[in-house]
Amino acid sequence: MVTDISVYGRAVDSRVADRAQLRFQVSRWGREWDTTHETVKVAIASVMETLDRLLIDHPRALEEPYIAQICQKSWIDDIGTAYSESADVSVFFNDFQLMTAWILTQPNEMFRNHTIEWSLSQALRDEISIALSVQAVRDARRKAEIFATAAGLAITGMQTLEDPYTAESEQPGLLDTTEYSGALDDPSSEIAIAPTTITTEVRIVAHFSAEPESEHTAYTQSAQYTQHRTGASFFDS
Repeated sequence: MVTDISVYGRAVDSRVADRAQLRFQVSRWGREWDTTHETVKVAIASVMETLDRLLIDHPRALEEPYIAQICQKSWIDDIGTAYSESADVSVFFNDFQLMTAWILTQPNEMFRNHTIEWSLSQALRDEISIALSVQAVRDARRKAEIFATAAGLAITGMQTLEDPYTAESEQPGLLDTTEYSGALDDPSSEIAIAPTTITTEVRIVAHFSAEPESEHTAYTQSAQYTQHRTGASFFDS
């Protein structure tokens, strides 16, 4: 009699992020629309120019920056009409020391709402996913064998294995540049915004077949005997 044993397999990996998506906003408000727009336009061009120069000098440290969104608003208050314009910029960094140095050189009056999301590069994700999938299958097999032994059964094979489910923790957060204030005044200082740890979990569902230990042992011995006799010569009979 064959028994179906269904188990979950799980494997977890934790390591420091090797990639960071920096998001920030260049914004300005004023009473004159043309002046406000021109000020933001010049500021955006300056920021993108510094990032492009950084990309040329350090091509492996970051990826090409891009403007995610531009927003324009107007409202009326007690004084009169006011205008604002902002641009959301995003850029991926692989070198966090270089990223920190660049952030600290930006003018605070227009460089606002810093956020950062730590992650793993795609190559590292693929490597971790494969390793964890193997570990999860082994974990499922170990659990199935424990259950089978407790029931007086023996695992005879795997029936089905579902696709692995992978979950990765996200680590976004606000950047507080005041924590690093004064660092640029010391030429010998070496600081970096420290990356967080990313946890990756893989879970699988596996179905194993099991038979009573006595039947499995008898079947195994019979198979071994048949294989032995097949290889015997005429004079062995």
